[in-house]
Amino acid sequence: MVARVYRQVEGHKRVAGRSIIGLLTLQSVWILWLFLPASIQTPALFLFIAAELLMPIWARASQNINWHPHHMAERYGLLTIIVLGEGVLGVSNSIRTFLVNSDSAASAIILLGSSLVALVFALWWLYFTIPFGTILDNERRRYDLFLFGYGHFFFATLAALGSALNLVTDAWADTLNRTVTQPYAMGLLMIMLFGFLVTLTLLRTLMCRKSSHNMTALIFATCIIFLSHTVVAQGLSITYSIWLSLLPPIIMTWYFHQDNKQWQVLDIA
Repeated sequence: MVARVYRQVEGHKRVAGRSIIGLLTLQSVWILWLFLPASIQTPALFLFIAAELLMPIWARASQNINWHPHHMAERYGLLTIIVLGEGVLGVSNSIRTFLVNSDSAASAIILLGSSLVALVFALWWLYFTIPFGTILDNERRRYDLFLFGYGHFFFATLAALGSALNLVTDAWADTLNRTVTQPYAMGLLMIMLFGFLVTLTLLRTLMCRKSSHNMTALIFATCIIFLSHTVVAQGLSITYSIWLSLLPPIIMTWYFHQDNKQWQVLDIA
């Protein structure tokens, strides 16, 4: 594909040429890494990973504004959906196992399962409330592409959220043996949730220069996250605490939606 761009798209020829050189070089050094002495494989691994991350920056060093903003937003949006889908899959597997191996009432299981799924969909709603494609199109800067792309690396907390959701189910089921306590499971889940909300807020702050509600939304969300864990530590069922933890992404969605309307009006003006 890159070679085809190099041959047929004149405006992208230089970027495509550098990308070909970079990709071939990196593939060669990864093969070379297999034959390195064991004592230097670990430091070489980090060096080569850094080279992988820096190669696209080098390839676009002299021509890094000829990218399609809505295409970039769509690609990373699909990546986020895939990560969220892992969470949905983890929840569904946990609930299925719990239904087979538990004597608890079906209504209680449904209430817990629906709260976990609702939390995942609330995070989906929050992410796609932010019109990244429009922001990248209207307020494009020289290195916005790299800030936006590499900023998604820090969504690792969203991937870890799926495992935390499974842990919540285990804690709720294991009320007798107390192998995993509900406060512990809820605390881990809230850490992952807080990490994702902070990362998304920082990414939005970097991308949307006309924002005004980022810190307000994050402060409200942080308070409710802390409250969600506190009520579990005080003895409330983790199921109700999960429903309470839906409020942070919902509040941030509302704030971001108001902010989106504000900067869009300013941009039109």
